[in-house]
Amino acid sequence: MNGAHEHFPGPLAALLISLAAVFTAGIVIALFGPEPDIGSLGVGEALGFGLVATLAAQRVPAPQRERLGLRGFESAFVPLLVLLLPVVIVQSELDNILRAVLPPVEVPEAARELEEGLAPVTTLDVIQQLIVMVGIAPVVEEWLYRGVIQQGLVARLGRLSGVLLTSALFALGHVSPAVSGTHALSPLLNAFVLGGVLGTLRLASGSLLAPIVFAAAANAAILAAIGLDESLPIPGFNAPGDHTPLNVLLPSVVAVCWALAIVARRASQAPVALPIPRRDAGE
Repeated sequence: MNGAHEHFPGPLAALLISLAAVFTAGIVIALFGPEPDIGSLGVGEALGFGLVATLAAQRVPAPQRERLGLRGFESAFVPLLVLLLPVVIVQSELDNILRAVLPPVEVPEAARELEEGLAPVTTLDVIQQLIVMVGIAPVVEEWLYRGVIQQGLVARLGRLSGVLLTSALFALGHVSPAVSGTHALSPLLNAFVLGGVLGTLRLASGSLLAPIVFAAAANAAILAAIGLDESLPIPGFNAPGDHTPLNVLLPSVVAVCWALAIVARRASQAPVALPIPRRDAGE
C-alpha cells in the first residue's frame, strides 16, 4: 500500500494532535494551582506540547529523521533570519491597526488577573521568562507544529495549503484565555503571521532548527524591547503611541518582505514529501 494516505498526520489528525497538546499543557498548568506563573507555564508547555509531539512523531513513516527535519541548516539562512526579525515590529503595528478599527471589549476579571500573574516582577521572574520564551517554547512548539504536523500536511495538501493550515493550528494554539485588552483577533492574527514565516523557513531549509532559532530570536527581541522601553523607546511598539513611526516601520516591512521573498522562492523548490518506503507483500 502506497500513496498520500500513508503520510501522517492528515488534517483531522493534525487538529486532534494540536488540541491534545493544548489540553495536556492546560492540565499540567492547572496542577500548579489557580494562579499559574511563568514557570508553571513553561513546565506545562514542555510536558504538554513536547510529550504529545513525541508520541505523534512515532506515527510518521520512515525515514522519520528526514521528514521531521532533524538536521542543521545552511549558513546562508543566517542573514535571512536576521532580516526577518523585524517581523515583531510589523506584528505590533498590525495590533495597532486592529486596535484602531475594532471596538474594545471588556476583559474578564479572571483573565486580567491571569495576565498580571504572568507578568515578571522579580529578577527570578525575568530569568524564568527568558528560559520559557527563549529556551522552552520555541523548541517544543516548533517540534509539534513545524516538525510533526507540517510535514504531514504539506505531503497531503501541498506546500501552500500545508503551511497555511499548520499556521492556523499554531494560531489557535496560542489563543490565550486572557483576551487582549481591545480585541481577541490580535493574538490570532499575529500568531498566524508568525506561523507563516516559521513554516516557510521550515520548508525552505528542510530543517526544524531554522524555525526554532528564529522563534527563539523573535521572542528574545520582544523581551529585549520590553526591557529597553525607557532607553530605546519606539512609539507603538515598546512605548506608548497609536502607531509605529514610518522611519521604523517602513525599513522593517522592506527587510521582512525582501527576506521572505527569498525564503519563499526556496520553499517553492523544496520537495513536497519524501517517498513512502515500499513494503514487501509478506509484511
